Parts: sequence; C-alpha cells; structure tokens
Amino acid sequence: AGDILYWNGTAWVKIQTGLPGQGLFLSQTGIPVWAGPAYATLTTTAATSVTSIGVVSGGNITSEGGTPVTARGICWSTSPNPTIANDTTRNGAGAGLFTSNISNLLGSTTYYIRAYAINTTGIGYGNQVTFTTLAPVPPNLSTTAISAITSVSAATGGSILNNGGAVITARGVVWDTIVNPDITKNKSLRGTGNGVFMDTIRGLAGLKNYYVRAYATNSAGTAYGASVLFTTLAPVVPSLNINAIDSITNISARSGGSILSDGGAAILSKGVCWSTSPNPTLSNSNTTSGSGTANFISQLTGLLGDSIYYVRAFATNATGTGYSAQLSFTATPAVLATITTTSVSGVTSSKAFSGGNISSNGGGIISARGLVWNTATGPTLSNFKTTASGNVGIFIDSLLGLNPGTTYYVKAYVTNDKGTAYGNELTFKSLDTLPTVSTKPVTGITQTGATSGGTITSTGGASHSEKGLVYATTTNPTILNNKLIDANAGLTWNSALTGLMGNTKYYIRAYATNIIGTAYGMLDSFVTLPIVPTITTNTITAITRTTAVSGGNISSDGGSVITGRGIVWSKSGSPVVGTDSIRTDASNATGSYTLNLGNLNSGITYYVRAYATNAIGTSYGNQLIFTTQPVLDTIGNQYTTITINGKEWFKENLKTTKYATGTDILSVTENASWFNLVSGQGAWSNYANDGANDAIYGKLYNWFAVSDVKGLCPTGWHVATDVDWTSLTANYGLDAAAGNELKATTLWTTPNSNSNSSGFGALPGGGRSPGGFGDINAKGFWWTSTTDPADTDKAYVRSMQYNFDSVLRNTEDNKYGFSVRCVKN
Repeated sequence: AGDILYWNGTAWVKIQTGLPGQGLFLSQTGIPVWAGPAYATLTTTAATSVTSIGVVSGGNITSEGGTPVTARGICWSTSPNPTIANDTTRNGAGAGLFTSNISNLLGSTTYYIRAYAINTTGIGYGNQVTFTTLAPVPPNLSTTAISAITSVSAATGGSILNNGGAVITARGVVWDTIVNPDITKNKSLRGTGNGVFMDTIRGLAGLKNYYVRAYATNSAGTAYGASVLFTTLAPVVPSLNINAIDSITNISARSGGSILSDGGAAILSKGVCWSTSPNPTLSNSNTTSGSGTANFISQLTGLLGDSIYYVRAFATNATGTGYSAQLSFTATPAVLATITTTSVSGVTSSKAFSGGNISSNGGGIISARGLVWNTATGPTLSNFKTTASGNVGIFIDSLLGLNPGTTYYVKAYVTNDKGTAYGNELTFKSLDTLPTVSTKPVTGITQTGATSGGTITSTGGASHSEKGLVYATTTNPTILNNKLIDANAGLTWNSALTGLMGNTKYYIRAYATNIIGTAYGMLDSFVTLPIVPTITTNTITAITRTTAVSGGNISSDGGSVITGRGIVWSKSGSPVVGTDSIRTDASNATGSYTLNLGNLNSGITYYVRAYATNAIGTSYGNQLIFTTQPVLDTIGNQYTTITINGKEWFKENLKTTKYATGTDILSVTENASWFNLVSGQGAWSNYANDGANDAIYGKLYNWFAVSDVKGLCPTGWHVATDVDWTSLTANYGLDAAAGNELKATTLWTTPNSNSNSSGFGALPGGGRSPGGFGDINAKGFWWTSTTDPADTDKAYVRSMQYNFDSVLRNTEDNKYGFSVRCVKN
C-alpha cells in the first residue's frame, strides 16, 4: 500500500523504499516505472468567497517529496482536471498552507480548480474542487483624469477595475454639459475587454463646462466611472488647410479647403480669398461656401489673364477669422471678351432700346461697351455707336435719332486688352406713328347685347397686332376695361357684344394696337333695353298644417315699372302665375315683402317662388321647397290631406287602434267573434289579419267604432258623412261618373280606366262580411257616419270597384268591416 498521486490525469501509487525522498512509483497497471525522489503531496482548499468574478481557494503541501517545492499555486479551467497549462496563480514556494485569490472569472460559470506544487521531480496536483460563480454584474471602472485641454478638445479615458463577471462588449467615455452624462449623450467607443484605455474628446465649444465619465458595458448592463468636470479654454480662430488650385483659365480657377478645427466656436462662414498681392484677406476678393465644418470647394472668378494670384482658404467663428497657408498661380493669357446682343424693344419712329450681356471679360480689363447700328448689315465701331464703361453683366442702351419706317441692324460690342468683340446681329424697323381707327355706329341693341365695329384707316407704318372694341359703364374705356378682340384679317370689322346688363348705359369705342401702342376711335354710347325684374324668394317660415310665410325681394325693376309682385306655389315644381296658387302684394315697388300662403293641405310638399312683373315680362325668384305638418292620429300615424270642393279630406284610409280620447279600440281577428259584437263594441282588424295590408290599405272598422262618441278620427276631424261623400262626388259628375277620378292608378285589378285626377287616391282595401275577408284589389268600401233612417242597424256606405266608373251608395249592416276616411270639421 502507498500514497496515490495524480499526474497528467493518471493515478500513480508511491511505495517508499526506506530512503529519504525516494520511492517506487507504479502505474495503474502495477508496472514499476521509476524510483527516486517523489512528487510533492498536497490537497486543494475548498472554494470560498465566491463572487461573479472571483473566488478564494488554496492548498496544503504536506510533503515536498524529497526535494524542495519551488513553486506552488492554483490552476483552474471550465473543464475538469485543470493543469498549469490552464490559468494559474503563483503563491510562493515550500511546504505548508497557502491561499490564492482567483479573479477575472466569468459570471454564472462552473469552474474546476486544483492546487499544484512543483519540485525537481515534477508537478504534483491536489484534489479537484468545483464551484459556480455568481451571476454577472455591471463592470467596475474609474475615469482617467482630464488632460490636454484646449478650446475644442480634451484627453481622458478609463480603467476597467473588473469586468463584473462578463465580457466587456463596449467601453469609452460619455460627456455633456450636464452632470452624470450617460450613453444617450455624446459618447466614444474605444474597443472591448479589460484594462486601461485612453480617449480624446473633440468638437467641444470654447469656455464651457463639461462633465465626462468613463463607461463600460457587459451583459449585465452599463456602468460608469466618476463624473469629472473640466472647462475648455477660450475659443480661438479656426484652423484649416487649402486645396490645391486647379481648373485654371484666363478668368477663373478652383480651390477650396478642409476645416481642421473650429477653434471652439461654430463656423459662421468659410471660403477662399485671393488677390494679386500676397496674404489676401476678406477685404480682397472672396467667396462664401456656407457654414459648418464640412469640406468645401470654391470658384475664383473675375480674374485677369497673365496675372499672378495669391489664394488662402478662410473660416470665421465668433472669435475671428483663421486663414490657411498661401498658394499662388498664374491665370492663363487673356482673350476677347464674350458678349450677346439683347432683343430690341420699345421701337418708335425715332428710337429703340437694346443692350448686351457680357458673360466673360476674357481675362482682360474692359475699356468700353455699348451698341453699334447701321442701315446695312454688319455694323462696327465706325458706324453709329454708344460708348460706356462697365464690366461683365447685362446693360441696356438707347438707339436714338432713327428715321421713321427704316430697317436697322444692331449689335452689342465690348472692348478689352485683346480687342473688340461683337454680339449677334439683330434687325428691326422703326415705326411711323400710332394707327388711326374709327368706331362704327352701335346697332342691334337688346337687353343683353349690341353690335358695333371699327375701321383702321391708317396702320401707322406697322402691321397691327390686335384690334377690336372696348366698352365700360364709365366714359373713355380702354383695353384695361372690357375688351372684345376681333381675330379676323382685314382692316374693318363688326363685333357682337354679349352678356350686357339690361337698362344700362355703355360707352364704346374701337381700338387698334401696333408696336408703337394702342389708338382709339371716336367714343360712342348706348343704353340696353329694359329686362324683367331681378328677384329672390324669401326663406319659408311659420310652417303649419295649412299655412306658411314667405315673400320676395326685388333688387332691380329691370328698367321698367313693377306692375305686380307676389308668390306662387304648387305641389309640383316651378309654379307659375296664372296656373298655380298665388298671393299678390298690392305694393308695386322694389324691395322686400312678406306674404302668407293659405289653404294648404297637411303633410304635403309644396314648391314656392316669388315673382315680379314689369312691362317686359314676369321673372321668378329661386324655388324653395317645404312640407306642411301632417295630421297625427292618437297613436302617431301621419296623414296627408287634400281639399276638394271646399272640404279637407285624409288622402289615406284611417289606421288608428285608439279613439281620439286615447281609449283602445277592440282588436278582433276571429270572424264569428267579430259578428257577435253589438253596439258600443267598436272593433278593428287588418284585412286577412295581415299587418302588411295595414300599411297600404289602412284598417277595417265596424260601424260601432265609427259611431262611438269617443271619436274614431283625430280631434278636429270626423268620419265622412253621407253629405260629405255627396259633395266629393259632385265635384266629378256625382256618383255615376266619379269613380275613375277618385281611384288610385295602382293596386286595382285590371282592366280599369282610373285617372285619380282628383288626387283622392282611393284604394281597393276590400271588406269584412259574415263570410270573412274579401274583394281586396277589386273593391273598396268606406263607412259614412250617417245611419239608415229606415233601419238603425244599418248605415250608409260608399263603394267602388275596378270595372265600374261609378261610386255606389247603399246601406250595410253595422257589423261589417269597412275602411274609413276622415274630413276636417
């Protein structure tokens, strides 16, 4: 038996030989492999003080194995049986107890540790101990002191004290003008991992307080170092570089610059400046290429050929202007200037206007510019000319002393060091005078139009560009007033004026325009004929069942005396005087008036127009539409009405289920029960007990309901009497011929010749007899409130049927079920 040692993952048995420090080692196979000094004997201390990044362990070397232990410590790995090829600590030499602190571990991770000891024999390991680190936490770090402060930058950084048990995925510094800035503010990114890092904050403003702190991010979150305050130095002027000069010509070149520093204040302007003297400034020629720190390109223009120029880029902030180093170049030799001739305008019989546009001075100094002209093509400085000084750009000049009606040729010119250049040649003809025009007499005058015209008696030496008539209600109209252009060829014309106002005085004259201007003929005037009045219809108010209020407003009598005014209305659109209902107003004058509409029917839509009449005719206002209030029965059913022969009738059959007092009327569906009813037992039913028939034909009532003192019709109305019906049919040829005039044109069985010219709209609602319901679509029956004087168990009834023209009058038993029409009391 002997001690068991582990080495390189193999178990060995040590058998002492009796000599100090010597022994025989056997492998697991039992084969002796070596005898001599032994490995150290040791154990691993249990893991304590476990955190997310570290642990405390150690070992106890109980035997140095015969030779001194020269190194000892702990080795660890995330895999079992770690060796010194993995991570290790070194904790001195010799035998006995020792303690090791392991750091920079990863959180939430299982680790394996063993103590080790090294002597001349080799490496001995203690037993394996395992542990799991705690969950990661944010890192721990510090902020490096601020240094190298300027007006626009400062140096700082940070030191990761521990990673919190997780890999540092981002680190850097954050800064702002408020205390404790975070990564939502200004930040830098300076790699990953542990250790110390440095950073330079740029783009700061001068003379301003900033707070900065280091930050580091791992999987547990972001942690910050202490917040450090510093103040930038006062702003200085910007610093910048100048671009190489290229694109050099006789008049231009190109350069630019790049901003190295804004000096601690915003760049307000930037560009290049140049001069023929060294060290140009903003007091010399310069360009402006906006603001900000972006690189820029600038064009140098207006140069002179063969001249040496000095160029510097510049940038200006609130402190001042900074300049780059100076470059120089020589413009290419000058050439003739470049010029075009502008169009000729304002031509009269003695003068005209033209000019030129000098787009390039050719790199030379302009000594003269102007116009040359002649009556022959190719004018030069030896012909008529104007002379002025100036530089590049547009100029206008006058050609004076022209002869009337003469053709001229004109060119712009410019002279510089290299000679004289000419623009393109233009030609024009001077005018004689304005045209001469006469106005034709006005004829064909109506309410809205008239006819006139004109004749050009002289063109003034140039073709006319436009001719026609001008007119207005004020004297001396011009082309700025109403204008009627004549597009036909020729020097004489006739034109029809339309869209005029009636009874209005107009002034008119012919006109003609040539290049000189516009001439007018003799002034004439005329008065349009009167027209019908102008009127609007007043809003309809105070609408009841039978009345309403409206009126009109006559804004113009049309030039003729008002002979009548009022309102007209009808049940169809566009009512007119002499055909539809009318209410007149006795005052024949312009202005507003109010009238009442009467004898209207309930629930009917009416169309209303105001009217006014003068000697020319009758005009109408805008049409308005309104609906009178309907008649309501006790349960809220609505009824429209119609007036025939002075009596106002319901246009629909009654369909109430309550008396006028609000008492319910009996509802009886079974036929035997219906005919067992007696006086005082008023009843109703729908035809065939089908509610769908009620909506079309109304209800069927026995005569006990008709005659009940509680009133079957709404208050103010009564069931039509025999006399009422006689008055109704009398208006259409009495009973024998009234049927077709009273019957509706639909729902009746064919053939029939119904016209419903009365508007009464009688429908074939059938009836109820001892045999049950019958005759719907073929016949209609209506109770009267009049009793048969020969038999009080009967009452008068009016009936109609599809194939008869007549209205039948007879008496029926009070127990029958018939329709009812109501008449206004």
